[in-house]
Amino acid sequence: MRCNEEGMELDYYGAVIRSVQFGPRHELTLQFDVWPKHNSATDGTGALQVTVRFGGISNYEEVLRAFKGLNANESLHCLKDDPASKPTRRLVDLEFDRTEQRIRIIARHVQEQAHGSKG
Repeated sequence: MRCNEEGMELDYYGAVIRSVQFGPRHELTLQFDVWPKHNSATDGTGALQVTVRFGGISNYEEVLRAFKGLNANESLHCLKDDPASKPTRRLVDLEFDRTEQRIRIIARHVQEQAHGSKG
């Protein structure tokens, strides 16, 4: 699975999940540390902190079960938008480094927001 497919703004290869938050409805918010060797948006002093919010998740219960079983600070192998995604039906695949577990999130909205580097 290639990680830098079109659709996502950043390359999440090796990113570490720092926070997982569900709700208030069918929403999921993930906070990541994305390392500068993969993204030139940082000043080189540390990871770029990124929040990705998924809204209107149609497979919410499946996603909730998958994330409840994850270890804290899990590292990603990949987070990518499937080529079959549409603007109001995003198909986003996550694959984890250590376990190779895969999760598909089907969401109406996906927002990425970078917060700067951690130094």
